[in-house]
Amino acid sequence: MQVHPVQVVRHGQAVWENPTAEAIRVAECLCHHCDNLRPGTPEHCSIAQQFYEICKAHGTAFVLSRCDSWKEKPGQAYVPPKNGPAFDFLDVDALRRPGVARLLIPPCNLQLPGFPSKIPYQEPPVIQ
Repeated sequence: MQVHPVQVVRHGQAVWENPTAEAIRVAECLCHHCDNLRPGTPEHCSIAQQFYEICKAHGTAFVLSRCDSWKEKPGQAYVPPKNGPAFDFLDVDALRRPGVARLLIPPCNLQLPGFPSKIPYQEPPVIQ
């Protein structure tokens, strides 16, 4: 985490909140930028309402990153970061460079129940 969580009151409950994640949630959550988000109307998104009820009951917050019902708001503005995106997911050539796979998917020694305790590490294949 970049910033220590702070205690705030949400929906009448004292909860811990990550300020960095909260800023991203408001800026990037699909629900906040969906034309179907119309609280208090018959057209309001039932998916968003269900998430809201969970958030209200437990003092949580969700960032929705995918949805089959998302509808772009008319006049929605998209503001790219000042220095460009942090990572270009469409840059396939970057993913093919030697060493990138090891940076993105580092070896892991996690012990999972029911699996052998010593699984030999194998170098990832080189993508040509």
